[in-house]
Amino acid sequence: MVKVFAEKKYLIVDDMKVVRRSIIGSFKKLGIDEENVYQAGNGKEAIDVLEKHVVDMIVTDLNMPEMDGFEFLEFCKSSEKFKDIPIVILTSESDQQNTIKIMDLGIRDYMIKPFQSEKFMKLLMNYFS
Repeated sequence: MVKVFAEKKYLIVDDMKVVRRSIIGSFKKLGIDEENVYQAGNGKEAIDVLEKHVVDMIVTDLNMPEMDGFEFLEFCKSSEKFKDIPIVILTSESDQQNTIKIMDLGIRDYMIKPFQSEKFMKLLMNYFS
Protein backbone atom coordinates (compact mmCIF):
# COMPACT_ATOMS: atom_id res chain seq x y z
CA MET A 1 0.00 0.00 0.00
CA VAL A 2 2.88 2.39 0.69
CA LYS A 3 3.86 2.13 -2.97
CA VAL A 4 0.42 3.42 -4.00
CA PHE A 5 1.01 6.62 -2.00
CA ALA A 6 4.63 7.00 -3.07
CA GLU A 7 3.72 7.09 -6.77
CA LYS A 8 1.24 9.96 -6.38
CA LYS A 9 1.88 13.71 -6.63
CA TYR A 10 0.47 16.11 -4.04
CA LEU A 11 -0.10 19.85 -3.70
CA ILE A 12 -0.18 21.48 -0.26
CA VAL A 13 -1.68 24.98 -0.14
CA ASP A 14 -1.24 26.88 3.11
CA ASP A 15 0.19 30.30 3.91
CA MET A 16 1.97 28.94 6.99
CA LYS A 17 5.19 27.10 6.18
CA VAL A 18 5.13 25.30 9.54
CA VAL A 19 1.76 23.74 8.62
CA ARG A 20 3.07 22.67 5.22
CA ARG A 21 6.09 21.05 6.93
CA SER A 22 3.76 19.22 9.32
CA ILE A 23 1.70 17.87 6.43
CA ILE A 24 4.88 16.75 4.66
CA GLY A 25 5.86 14.96 7.88
CA SER A 26 2.59 13.01 7.73
CA PHE A 27 3.20 12.24 4.06
CA LYS A 28 6.64 10.87 4.88
CA LYS A 29 5.09 8.44 7.37
CA LEU A 30 3.11 7.05 4.42
CA GLY A 31 6.26 6.63 2.35
CA ILE A 32 5.68 9.74 0.24
CA ASP A 33 8.94 11.38 -0.80
CA GLU A 34 9.11 15.15 -0.47
CA GLU A 35 10.01 15.42 -4.16
CA ASN A 36 6.43 14.28 -4.91
CA VAL A 37 4.96 17.18 -2.94
CA TYR A 38 4.45 20.66 -4.39
CA GLN A 39 3.81 23.62 -2.12
CA ALA A 40 1.97 26.93 -2.47
CA GLY A 41 1.35 29.75 0.00
CA ASN A 42 -2.04 30.79 -1.42
CA GLY A 43 -4.56 29.98 -4.12
CA LYS A 44 -2.81 32.03 -6.81
CA GLU A 45 0.46 30.19 -6.27
CA ALA A 46 -1.47 26.90 -6.25
CA ILE A 47 -3.00 27.65 -9.65
CA ASP A 48 0.50 28.33 -10.99
CA VAL A 49 1.62 24.92 -9.69
CA LEU A 50 -1.42 23.19 -11.22
CA GLU A 51 -0.74 24.80 -14.59
CA LYS A 52 2.79 23.35 -14.59
CA HIS A 53 2.39 19.97 -12.85
CA VAL A 54 -0.08 17.11 -12.68
CA VAL A 55 -1.18 16.34 -9.11
CA ASP A 56 -3.25 13.48 -7.72
CA MET A 57 -4.46 15.25 -4.57
CA ILE A 58 -4.69 18.75 -3.12
CA VAL A 59 -4.56 19.57 0.60
CA THR A 60 -5.54 23.19 1.23
CA ASP A 61 -6.27 25.72 3.93
CA LEU A 62 -9.15 28.19 3.61
CA ASN A 63 -7.71 31.34 5.18
CA MET A 64 -4.88 32.64 3.01
CA PRO A 65 -3.82 35.98 1.52
CA GLU A 66 -4.29 37.03 -2.12
CA MET A 67 -6.60 34.15 -3.07
CA ASP A 68 -8.24 32.31 -0.20
CA GLY A 69 -9.17 28.65 -0.11
CA PHE A 70 -12.78 29.18 -1.16
CA GLU A 71 -11.75 31.10 -4.28
CA PHE A 72 -9.19 28.41 -5.05
CA LEU A 73 -11.78 25.64 -4.55
CA GLU A 74 -14.24 27.42 -6.82
CA PHE A 75 -11.52 27.72 -9.47
CA CYS A 76 -10.68 24.01 -9.24
CA LYS A 77 -14.28 22.80 -9.27
CA SER A 78 -15.19 25.00 -12.25
CA SER A 79 -12.21 23.83 -14.31
CA GLU A 80 -12.55 20.81 -16.59
CA LYS A 81 -8.85 20.16 -16.10
CA PHE A 82 -8.84 20.22 -12.27
CA LYS A 83 -12.40 19.44 -11.14
CA ASP A 84 -11.77 15.73 -10.49
CA ILE A 85 -8.66 16.12 -8.33
CA PRO A 86 -9.47 14.99 -4.78
CA ILE A 87 -9.26 17.88 -2.30
CA VAL A 88 -8.87 17.71 1.47
CA ILE A 89 -9.40 20.85 3.56
CA LEU A 90 -7.26 21.51 6.64
CA THR A 91 -8.53 24.65 8.35
CA SER A 92 -8.93 26.40 11.66
CA GLU A 93 -12.46 27.41 10.56
CA SER A 94 -15.08 25.21 12.17
CA ASP A 95 -18.32 27.17 11.89
CA GLN A 96 -21.34 25.61 10.25
CA GLN A 97 -21.54 28.18 7.46
CA ASN A 98 -18.06 27.23 6.21
CA THR A 99 -18.93 23.54 6.46
CA ILE A 100 -21.97 24.10 4.26
CA LYS A 101 -19.90 26.09 1.73
CA ILE A 102 -17.32 23.29 1.62
CA MET A 103 -20.01 20.65 1.06
CA ASP A 104 -21.71 22.79 -1.62
CA LEU A 105 -18.41 22.78 -3.51
CA GLY A 106 -18.37 18.99 -3.45
CA ILE A 107 -15.58 18.60 -0.91
CA ARG A 108 -16.19 15.55 1.23
CA ASP A 109 -13.22 15.63 3.60
CA TYR A 110 -11.93 18.32 5.89
CA MET A 111 -10.13 18.45 9.20
CA ILE A 112 -9.80 21.18 11.79
CA LYS A 113 -6.31 22.45 12.66
CA PRO A 114 -4.37 21.61 14.64
CA PHE A 115 -4.81 18.17 13.11
CA GLN A 116 -3.73 14.80 14.43
CA SER A 117 -1.25 13.17 12.09
CA GLU A 118 -2.74 9.68 12.54
CA LYS A 119 -6.27 10.83 11.64
CA PHE A 120 -4.94 12.75 8.66
CA MET A 121 -3.06 9.68 7.41
CA LYS A 122 -6.20 7.52 7.74
CA LEU A 123 -8.15 10.08 5.75
CA LEU A 124 -5.51 9.99 2.98
CA MET A 125 -5.53 6.19 2.93
CA ASN A 126 -9.23 6.25 2.03
CA TYR A 127 -8.40 7.85 -1.30
CA PHE A 128 -5.75 5.54 -2.66
CA SER A 129 -6.22 2.18 -0.98
